[in-house]
Order: sequence, then structure tokens, then C-alpha cells
Amino acid sequence: MRFLSACMISLLLCTPAAYAAFEGPGSTQAVTTAARARELPNETKIVLEGHLIEKKSRKERYTFRDQSGIITVEIDDKLFLSLPTITPETTVRLHGEVDTSAFEPTEIEVERMEIIQ
Repeated sequence: MRFLSACMISLLLCTPAAYAAFEGPGSTQAVTTAARARELPNETKIVLEGHLIEKKSRKERYTFRDQSGIITVEIDDKLFLSLPTITPETTVRLHGEVDTSAFEPTEIEVERMEIIQ
């Protein structure tokens, strides 16, 4: 019995907490620029507004451009399924997080994408 209790306590202490947040109308997450995103720490939640200007040769990688510059974004192909065709002239809002690496340039891992009218 003591062993079972110890296992249960270990499991509870080792399980990461799950956090959720509302993203949508009325949320207060401010828009970040591509230049600022390159300076933010890994896994920082951000919102970008601008244009996807080209598809890169690496799978699911695109060049994103706003008024401050460019940054590479990773967009899962599934995110395009619910949207109309996106061109370099289409303004998009990308919700995601900063992905930094010691050996690669900073990228944005996109979790949600919408077209701005």
C-alpha cells in the first residue's frame, strides 16, 4: 500500500500542469513585429500581422514579412485547409510562439492563422 501511495504522489509531482488561455475577440495579446520576435525568448506566445511572401524549400516553412522585416514561420499544412488561397498580397494574422535554437535562426511556430480583411 505504501508503495502504491508513493507511486501516486510521484506521478502527481512529475505531471506538468496544463494551462489554457482564451484567444479571440476581446483577448489582449498585442501584435508583435518580426524584428521584435527575433529578440524574444524561446516559447514566447506572439501574434504577427503581415504577409507570407514565399514558401521555402524546407517543409512547412514560409517567409513572413511585416513593416519591420522578415522572419521564417513554420505553418502546418492543415492550417491552410480552412482558409481561402493566400497570396503575397493577402494580409494574415499569425498566432504562435517563438522557436529559438543555438544553431538555427529564430523561427515562429504558428498555431493558428487567419486572414485580415
